[in-house]
Amino acid sequence: VITTLGSIPIAEYATPSTQELPDAVKRYITAHDGLLLANHGALTCGQGLMNAYYKMETMEHFAQITLVARQLGRENLISR
Repeated sequence: VITTLGSIPIAEYATPSTQELPDAVKRYITAHDGLLLANHGALTCGQGLMNAYYKMETMEHFAQITLVARQLGRENLISR
């Protein structure tokens, strides 16, 4: 995830179908290829549809690994 997407920020909660949501995304989308939308889900962007799709697959795979690691006890974080 770090080598393909970098850090994945969490955009502040915004009400769907309001200007707040694109404003929250705009803060992060220029510097990140993927982000989490608080209380909504995930968002990725790429040079094309398939590129964005593969980035989403990477994020979902990482989320699954993180969930299982936490269920088994804890994550072993590696220092920078």
